[in-house]
Amino acid sequence: MFHVEAMKQVSHDNREIEIIRFKREMTSWIEQNYKGNFESMSCEHIATVLLKMFDLDSCTVLEDGENGAMVKK
Repeated sequence: MFHVEAMKQVSHDNREIEIIRFKREMTSWIEQNYKGNFESMSCEHIATVLLKMFDLDSCTVLEDGENGAMVKK
């Protein structure tokens, strides 16, 4: 099971990004494209794909809740 932490900069504090909707969009995209199976992709690779796809500032992917990688823009 992978844990993903996505960080995206906002320019104001009035719900520029609706966090719950953004999470659902990311989850849906991952399920559609990977069907819950990242095969042999590394945590770094998964984080890089998500960083680019969702224009994130940083993305951390942990494989077991403890070990993984963080990629920054």
